[in-house]
Amino acid sequence: MMSNLELQIDEVVYLETNGGVRGLFKAEAAADRLRIFGWAFAQEGPVAAIEVVAEGNVVATAQTGIPRPDVAERFDGSSAAATSGFEVIVEADGEGRSALEVEAVLDAGDRHALGRVEVLATGG
Repeated sequence: MMSNLELQIDEVVYLETNGGVRGLFKAEAAADRLRIFGWAFAQEGPVAAIEVVAEGNVVATAQTGIPRPDVAERFDGSSAAATSGFEVIVEADGEGRSALEVEAVLDAGDRHALGRVEVLATGG
């Protein structure tokens, strides 16, 4: 069920990836939903999940696994890069500004920040 909230993206901040993790994402707002999509992989293998975190709480999770032949080609045929795509939908849950951290989570539980999406939810 759609709410009366309307999301607007104020800013997208990309962070330099580290610890052998590479990734990039885009964000699109439509009505009360935010779509975050892109790719992420670790040099030693695939990323277990992408998590969106607001105020220390995980608000959405996506698995990687979407085929990304363009990313594999860019990184010399890396098998981890070949299926590094992800997409996650975050639904607005109240009015106001939010900073949503986008993080890659490895199998061992290590977390690597990919960036941040700052949004404003109005209406309701």
